[in-house]
Amino acid sequence: MREKVHTAFVPNPDLATKWIPKAGPPNESIATRHAKKRGGTKGVIDLLKEYNKHSTSAEECCYTLLLLASESEDANDFRERLIEREKVIPVVVRHLQRALKKKHWGALKQTLGLLWYLIKDQLETEFIIQNVEYKMIEYANEAIKYAGKELEKMNISEKTSALASAYCDVAELGANVIACLVCVSDGRAIFKGLKVRAGTFSLVTPYLEGVPYPHYVTHAFEECERAASRKKMSKKKQ
Repeated sequence: MREKVHTAFVPNPDLATKWIPKAGPPNESIATRHAKKRGGTKGVIDLLKEYNKHSTSAEECCYTLLLLASESEDANDFRERLIEREKVIPVVVRHLQRALKKKHWGALKQTLGLLWYLIKDQLETEFIIQNVEYKMIEYANEAIKYAGKELEKMNISEKTSALASAYCDVAELGANVIACLVCVSDGRAIFKGLKVRAGTFSLVTPYLEGVPYPHYVTHAFEECERAASRKKMSKKKQ
């Protein structure tokens, strides 16, 4: 009986790499709900770390952490806790890498979303360089390309589906992540080396026709290009 109870609180292995197209937030499994109820933020992070090959669980955990951040008294303090105390960034990057390999669009969306929250508006050069070294630009660029290729396969009638929405979210969030990292020379060099503007953004844009809010994606692309064109950060902590 105890074994059956324990099994109920473990992410379903059959759903590790399977994503069912769904608009809006992911469904919360018993395992994620239990981790949040019993351990709060730490419980969710422990679940994220323990099941490092379960993309569906990662999708739920990343979304839950974003939700907890929105409910916290100070989102910046919550963010610093995740970065400094829990060391969550490399864990999320590993899940992003696996989601790319398995084409798990839910995990791609939520890992990119959580990474954007963690690195957005950070001003310390060393912190930004560290995240560049985690290959976030390369992974985000790859995610955007995948999204573009999938949109290319769709006809107009399919562009309003939950699946098309997920592709657009991944493209938008991927560009947002890259924009946070091109304010340092190493990031700009990777951006140019990958030819993100000409080799990724310009190839995705034509296939946004028919999606509900294409300007969300194109605006993210434009902001990323503007960030990459700046020579220096507007403010920098030494």
